[in-house]
Amino acid sequence: MPHMSSLQPEHALVIRSFVLPSLKAEHLVTRRVIEAIPGDRSDYRPDPVVKCAIDLAWHIVGAEHRFLDAVAAGAFDFTNTGRPDSVRTPADVVGWYGETFERDVERLKALTGDQLVKTIDFRGILQLPAIAYARSTARVTTAPWPRRLGRERDPAPHRELGGRDQKEMCVARVEADV
Repeated sequence: MPHMSSLQPEHALVIRSFVLPSLKAEHLVTRRVIEAIPGDRSDYRPDPVVKCAIDLAWHIVGAEHRFLDAVAAGAFDFTNTGRPDSVRTPADVVGWYGETFERDVERLKALTGDQLVKTIDFRGILQLPAIAYARSTARVTTAPWPRRLGRERDPAPHRELGGRDQKEMCVARVEADV
């Protein structure tokens, strides 16, 4: 990515052309993983200090939406951070994510180069061009799911959920990327 101070609108449009396919590919993987969470075990948590499966799934899709929405809106909106009462099961999360993701992508596609280079403040910590947040969203969601679920050392908690182990997840990820 060009140095942020020299980022031009035409650069941002090129970056977006790479970010969109990554987001779409990872969207499919994320959906498949959330669909694999058994509805009757969505409250599973391997340790009391970590999020349960349904809360982790919501956090991932909700954060992705928040960042893509900030890119499209030109500012972050932190007024509604909770999971809606209507989203209770993995299937509900997948449904919400599918609908919201499509809207977010369409909004991202419609942005001009000037909108993509507009500086957006993230809680006073980061001030980056809008496209940088879209790019970081694509990079965060491309992190391997086993690591995201805290299974980099022990795949057993996910197997307890009835899911696949780390090797199977990596194979599925590679197949999805082909």
